[in-house]
Amino acid sequence: MGKWKWTTARAYADHAGLDVQYVRKLIHLGIIPALVMKGGHFRIDIPMADEALEAYMRQPKPLPERPKKEFDLIGRNANKAVADAGGFTAALQSILEGAG
Repeated sequence: MGKWKWTTARAYADHAGLDVQYVRKLIHLGIIPALVMKGGHFRIDIPMADEALEAYMRQPKPLPERPKKEFDLIGRNANKAVADAGGFTAALQSILEGAG
């Protein structure tokens, strides 16, 4: 391993082309490894941070979960009843015959 190059969060943000607040957020989330110095300042090892950031960016994002609708089961049962009646037209005719 070569000589470590330590830098500040602001300098690393310029190096990586990111916003300083985003770099600090990634540090607080534990994605970018950093040392906390006196006064809350961070020291970042550039090669290690680059490697961690690239690994984070290559992770697949979780897909949003489709919320279950309350009426999904009712709709499925209604669609099955229509299909069993021979289609929409046949179901409509049976309703009209029953009302008359």
